[in-house]
Amino acid sequence: MKNQKGFTLVELLVVIAIIAVLSAVAVVNLNSARNKGVDASRQANMSALPAAAEIWYDDNNLGHDGFCGADSIVPVATSITNGGETLVCNDASVVGADGWRAYVPLTGTNEWFCVDWEGAAAVVTTIPTATFCNCGGTGITTCT
Repeated sequence: MKNQKGFTLVELLVVIAIIAVLSAVAVVNLNSARNKGVDASRQANMSALPAAAEIWYDDNNLGHDGFCGADSIVPVATSITNGGETLVCNDASVVGADGWRAYVPLTGTNEWFCVDWEGAAAVVTTIPTATFCNCGGTGITTCT
């Protein structure tokens, strides 16, 4: 009987396979965490829009018309579009009732984060596209 030291080739291959599986699981979890971080950043940036809208409202004859084209939303739009997504903003000319709404898609889902003139900030599964639709969730499915 020989007294051999070291590992066999099979043992080494098994260890390498285990490490590869663990690495693959870790990479998937890191991508998920990265997407959640990007979405959290977008939501935080979008939450600045109501304050900008109030300033616009006060400075522009108590109206939101033109708000979506204003310089006040450029920093928010830039922070979102840097991630490759598109910020959609509709002002009073589209929404009606002197309101506004803005939404952005969330990463890897069929959901959007939406903020509006009534102070709602919500994740929605249906994009509010019709006139007088807000992000508040009440009747959101009838607004599309």
